[in-house]
Amino acid sequence: MGYACSMADDRHPIDEDYIPMPHDSFDDEDEALPPSRKNRHVLLYGWLIWIAFTVVVTAVLLPKVISSIRQSGVIELIEEHRRMSSTTTATSSDLRTVYPCFVIPGARDGTLSYQEYPVKQSRTGQGVYHDTMEALFAGPPAEALSKGAITCVAPATNLRGLSESNGIIYVDLSGTFTESAGIWPETGLDPAVQQIRRSLLAMDGVRDVIIMLDGEVTEL
Repeated sequence: MGYACSMADDRHPIDEDYIPMPHDSFDDEDEALPPSRKNRHVLLYGWLIWIAFTVVVTAVLLPKVISSIRQSGVIELIEEHRRMSSTTTATSSDLRTVYPCFVIPGARDGTLSYQEYPVKQSRTGQGVYHDTMEALFAGPPAEALSKGAITCVAPATNLRGLSESNGIIYVDLSGTFTESAGIWPETGLDPAVQQIRRSLLAMDGVRDVIIMLDGEVTEL
């Protein structure tokens, strides 16, 4: 009995608070992370792999794609379309639609009627009245000719100047305008005068038209 007691006395006292650690607590660090952090890591790795794949594919295929586009002629077609669009826009801005008046002779009784026709006229930079007169002196357009229209303004007529004041337009013509009387002898200068007056009086704000010859007001 004495020996047994001495053996018991030689033992180290047991710490009642000691709790052995389970073996499973030493798993990898990633397994100890919360699920949300694990998901973020997976997404990050996925994006990195996708970016790397895209870069490689682009580097390999892009030169071939560019070469194919050039060989197909698409770039040339696009450039040609752009040039044509630019030219069309520039051309359209250089033109204006005016409505000069031309004469339509009567088929049976010889009476005259007057009709305005739209004309694409180059802008002279001197205003719509001036451009309308230039279109008138150039003669009837194809549409007017197809309907039997003529002009009674002598071809040698030149527009020397044009001005407007308080709704009255002063049209200064060369003296050759008097040759217009021979185009329709039965009526003299009246058809040519009517063409000028009607072409301008049809515009908004125009109250009267005065025709001058070589800078002088003349009764026509």
